[in-house]
Amino acid sequence: MVLLAHYIADSDKRREQLEQAMYIEAGWGLGRNPSNTVEMTGLGERHIIDCYTTGRNDGVPGSHPGQTPFNGTETWSPGNGGDARIILKRCYPDWYTGGWPHQESFFNIRYMWVNGEFTPRETMRGKMALLAYLYGIRK
Repeated sequence: MVLLAHYIADSDKRREQLEQAMYIEAGWGLGRNPSNTVEMTGLGERHIIDCYTTGRNDGVPGSHPGQTPFNGTETWSPGNGGDARIILKRCYPDWYTGGWPHQESFFNIRYMWVNGEFTPRETMRGKMALLAYLYGIRK
């Protein structure tokens, strides 16, 4: 929505405000967040390592770079890698009442697909659109 609002903004001041908001969002995903973690695989020293994604058995160490996990905290299938309650009940402080920062919902667990699955639709399309748009409007 911010990309569209920036595109149709009718004043330079509003366009600058929206551009600044987009840079803040891009910075968050690239490591300017409370966990100081790049929210995709393979970028820098503090990137996500263990997520449910491709690239582990192709002869090159690690997963494919540039993939973002879903960070889901729902229950897709009870009692296995689709049940986020398994990891949420181990949070300290308590996930529900302890003030846990919910924006930091990635858990470094490779086989919990409810949380760590790479999904182009949910996690990558917005990020790629944002980064491409910022690249396209740079002066």
